[in-house]
Amino acid sequence: MSILHRLLRSRLATIFFSIFLIAAIYQTIRVVYKTYETQTQITGLTFQINEGLKQREQLLSLQKILQSDFFAEREARVKLGMKKVNEYAVVIPRKEENGEQNPLLVNDAKTEIYSLSNKGMIINNPTSWWNYFFSTK
Repeated sequence: MSILHRLLRSRLATIFFSIFLIAAIYQTIRVVYKTYETQTQITGLTFQINEGLKQREQLLSLQKILQSDFFAEREARVKLGMKKVNEYAVVIPRKEENGEQNPLLVNDAKTEIYSLSNKGMIINNPTSWWNYFFSTK
């Protein structure tokens, strides 16, 4: 037998090739696991990006709404109690938790409506519609 043939059949060569094979398998498993871990991270980050883009779109639409004239007018009416010229506000009293109305609000609202109607500033609904469609103003 030749020297190469004897070397391949020796225990030392078998141990050396076994260690080499185990190291190669270990490296392959490690690379596959790192690839799987990287793909998992990429999937998670892609999901976060998509969620961030959706949230950005929602915030941009909210910003557009908040910057609109309609929203500013609505906030001025509701929170600041402002009104347009020749516009009348009607106060609808809230009921208290026990089901009773606050008499101060009711009396103030009734007094205000009564004083406006006596001045001729409150017009009934059919007359208002008639004036809207057929008035020359």
